[in-house]
Amino acid sequence: MKNAVITVKGFQYVDGDESAIELKTVGKYGEKNNKQYIIYDECDQAGCKTDTLIKVSEKETVMQRSGA
Repeated sequence: MKNAVITVKGFQYVDGDESAIELKTVGKYGEKNNKQYIIYDECDQAGCKTDTLIKVSEKETVMQRSGA
């Protein structure tokens, strides 16, 4: 795994209104068995931590989150 700067952008549409959220953080990136892995931690304003794993393969992308 290599150190990486990770940027995640999310968009939400509710009743015709769009809002965007952008997270920029440091994490890890690597490849194994023809899959790409992105791993990073998030902390909210209360200091609660969430571990995030994004696994990308030819057929699917999976996001797993654990923690607060």
